[in-house]
Amino acid sequence: MVAYAAQRRTRKPTQGSTASMQPLGAMKKKKKMKQLPRIFLVLILIIIGMNCSSTKSKKLEKAIALYEEKKRAEFQQIKTIADEYLNSKISEGQLLNQIKFDTIYRSSSNLVIYNIENQNKILRNNMILVIVDSEMKVDLTNTKLYESEIKSYIEYPEKNKLLLSRNDLIRIAKQNEIEAGIKPWEIHLTISGKDMNNINWCLRNTLSESNRGSYRASGKSMCVNIFNEKIEMTSWESIS
Repeated sequence: MVAYAAQRRTRKPTQGSTASMQPLGAMKKKKKMKQLPRIFLVLILIIIGMNCSSTKSKKLEKAIALYEEKKRAEFQQIKTIADEYLNSKISEGQLLNQIKFDTIYRSSSNLVIYNIENQNKILRNNMILVIVDSEMKVDLTNTKLYESEIKSYIEYPEKNKLLLSRNDLIRIAKQNEIEAGIKPWEIHLTISGKDMNNINWCLRNTLSESNRGSYRASGKSMCVNIFNEKIEMTSWESIS
C-alpha cells in the first residue's frame, strides 16, 4: 500500500468570516468621518445666515439713523426760518427776550409755536404761531403777527388775548372733567383740512385697553380752536 501524507490546505478567508471583519472601533470612526462634512456644512449655513441677518440689521439701523438725521435737519431749518421771521417783525430786543420757542407740530403745514413768558404770573392765551409751508417759506397770508398786539398783551394780559396755548388746553380739559385715564394724555396741534381758521389743540385720553385676541382701546377726545376757543368733544375707539 502506498501511504499518502495528509496535506494541510490553507483556506482563503471567506466574506463574513472573522478574518475579513474590521474592528468595531474602526467602523465607528469611519462613520463619524463621513458625518463630519455634513456637520461642517450645517455650521457654515448657520454662520452665513447669522451674517446675513446681521447685515440686514445694520442696514436697517443705518436707514433709521439717516431718517432721524434728516428729520432733525428739517426741524432746525423750519425753526431758523420762523426765528428769522419773528426777528424781522419784532424790533425791541426786550420784547424778543420774553418770547420763547416751544415746539413744532408738523401736519399739512409746519406750525411753529412760541409762548410769551412772564416771571411774575402764569399767562393765559399767550401763544404766538408762525406757519411755515411745505416750500419752507413763511405763510404770510395766515401768519398774523403784530408787534403792537404783543406789546398790548404784555402790558395787560387780562384784557388782551393772543392764541390759546397748550397750558390753556390742559386747563380747559380739567374744567370739563376729562379723566386722566390709564395713559398720559396725547396732545397735538393740527389743522382741520385746509382751513387755516380751523387750527385746534386736540387732547385724547385712554380709558380702556385690552390685548385679548385683538388690540382694543377707547377713550375721549377734546379739540379746542386756538382762535375762538370753540370746544368739540367726542369718544374714540380703536380695534386692530
